[in-house]
Amino acid sequence: MKITKRLLMLLLCLSFIVVVFSACNRGRNDYDLIVVGRTFAEGQIMAEVMAMLIENQTDLRVGVIQDLTATIAFEAVALGEAQIMTMYTGTAVVAHLGEDVLPGTPFEETFERARDGLLEEFDIVVFERSLYNNTFALGVSREFAEANNVWTYSDLIPFTPNMIFVGEHAFFDRPDGFHGMSEAYGFEFADYTMVDVGLKYAAFEQGRMGKALIVFSTDSQIVTFDVVVLEDDRGFFPAYYGHVAVRRDTLEQFPELETILSVLAGIITSEEMTRFNYLVDSGQINVQQAAALLISEFGL
Repeated sequence: MKITKRLLMLLLCLSFIVVVFSACNRGRNDYDLIVVGRTFAEGQIMAEVMAMLIENQTDLRVGVIQDLTATIAFEAVALGEAQIMTMYTGTAVVAHLGEDVLPGTPFEETFERARDGLLEEFDIVVFERSLYNNTFALGVSREFAEANNVWTYSDLIPFTPNMIFVGEHAFFDRPDGFHGMSEAYGFEFADYTMVDVGLKYAAFEQGRMGKALIVFSTDSQIVTFDVVVLEDDRGFFPAYYGHVAVRRDTLEQFPELETILSVLAGIITSEEMTRFNYLVDSGQINVQQAAALLISEFGL
């Protein structure tokens, strides 16, 4: 069963890559390396950043394939049809290694499991983290935070009996979701509203002074709707930091990649990534321009 599933995924990856390259009149052999990106701005920006860094410092030809789901992007790298991607700590453990990450698990433990597990099972090397953490986070309106001096989850506790919580349906079914979060912090929201993920911010906007909502901590809408992301001061939500991930045989073939791509470790905060996402999602600049801007701003 597992072999059949991996074979089907390989065929799907191959078919997708052929279609992408055919559309741009290029072949897989036109590139030395393939970087895969995701369906959202952040994942696309970082794919272009990695490709640009490599091409700026080597003679390697780098292709970028965007708009892949987490599963297809990972399988493309795991099966050797691509070589480089952005890996999220929690996704590596939960989705790719099939293990649980309990609420409150320290980042260091999650990272060690991701790093060791992906290397052992898939020959993928996971680099040290960047500073953006695309995990669940609790947000409130800026006017509410400033008026009530609320900056952490614990600060919010006494206000929850008079507030409505807004979140997507899936958040209410997770162990690290609404009920687990409420129990961990002692939240007693007056009511909650479950909506489709695409309608979440619009639902929050109506009566925003009396609402809290769940966000992904690098959502571009945080800027659009002027949401304050509160500090998870008890470390409830698992870590979903961004990491460069490269096939081990690729690093053995091109050892210079480790030095080139390691510069992304320890930089780009969640707030900074949110700004880049907003610039792309709002149509002010495209993905390639955002990648070039990030490289310029950080002096990479």
